[in-house]
Amino acid sequence: MRGAPSDTIRAANRYAHKIASLTGVASGIGRATARRLAAEAACAFDLDIDEAKLAETEAEITSAGQQLSRRVTDVRSDPECRAAAEACVATYGGIDVLGNIAGIANQRHVHQVTEEDRSGGSPQLTV
Repeated sequence: MRGAPSDTIRAANRYAHKIASLTGVASGIGRATARRLAAEAACAFDLDIDEAKLAETEAEITSAGQQLSRRVTDVRSDPECRAAAEACVATYGGIDVLGNIAGIANQRHVHQVTEEDRSGGSPQLTV
C-alpha cells in the first residue's frame, strides 16, 4: 500500500550518502530542489552566479543541520563548469545527482530571437 509509514521513511532518506551538485540554487526551483535534496540527506555541492543569494541558501540549509558546500559559478562558462565539477569530486569523491537548473526567463517569441542572441549576446540563451 502506497503511503505507508515505511514508504515515507524510505523516501525521506533516498538520497542518503549521495552527492548532489545543482546549478541555479540561489532562488526559485533551484533553491527548492536544494532544500528537498538536503532534507532527504544528500550532501549538496551547490552552484550559482549570485554569491549573496547562494550564501542565503547555504545558511538556510545548514541551519537545519544539513550539509551543503557552495561555489560561485557562471554556467555560461565551460571552464567554470569544469572547475566546479572537479571541485565537487575533490570535496566529496564524486557526483551522484546532477541538476542543471540555472536559467533566465526570456519573454520573446522564437521568431523574435536574433542571430546575436543565439551567438552569445543574450544571457537568456547562453545559460
